[in-house]
Amino acid sequence: MFVDAKILLSNERTYIAWMHMAVVIGGVSAGLLSASASETHASELKGLVEPHGVSATMAMGQLLTPVAMIFSAFAAWMYSVRNRKIRANDFSDMVQERVPLLLGLILVCALSGILIVDLTEGGNIKLKY
Repeated sequence: MFVDAKILLSNERTYIAWMHMAVVIGGVSAGLLSASASETHASELKGLVEPHGVSATMAMGQLLTPVAMIFSAFAAWMYSVRNRKIRANDFSDMVQERVPLLLGLILVCALSGILIVDLTEGGNIKLKY
């Protein structure tokens, strides 16, 4: 059976879309972690925080990092599975419904955690007692 090129390209487009989302989430996470590192370092020099204190910004970045990793791992896995099925002309069970829903739930939970951290900490770093 002949496999049309648009089927292969649609698989690649889906992979690229998932990876784009992972890169965006990872970029935001890296930005938050970088900002928290410079913020914490400057505050340590002024004597405002404990040397090993965790800022709210760092906590936000740490919440998003695993989410980006999970998104990229799912994208690579799903691309591989679909590519093998397309090459074998097996078009059964090509639609994943539960895993993207689970990934969306994980993202919502991470963003909710970030909102809670921001509301409780206010983006401020922990001060010395």
